[in-house]
Amino acid sequence: MGQLLSAGVLRVLLDRTDLGDWGWRIPYATQWFWPVPIIVGCLLAPESPWWLVRKDRVEDARRVLQGLIPPNDTEYDVDRNLAMMIHTK
Repeated sequence: MGQLLSAGVLRVLLDRTDLGDWGWRIPYATQWFWPVPIIVGCLLAPESPWWLVRKDRVEDARRVLQGLIPPNDTEYDVDRNLAMMIHTK
């Protein structure tokens, strides 16, 4: 995504002669914006229930599964899916 944005900015700045060195620095700078939100998203993402089951942290996996489903979903059975994860680990 950062490379596409950078290419678009480069296309816009291609004909500008009043920017000097900034004509090529701005597109590179826009490309490096994207790692910050990706890193923040990775840090705030919950652990994978599959990983937690493999590490024998079954109760943590149950809490994560309960947090991932919507509260009004009555068809999803956390215990059944957790048992399937334990069986296939």
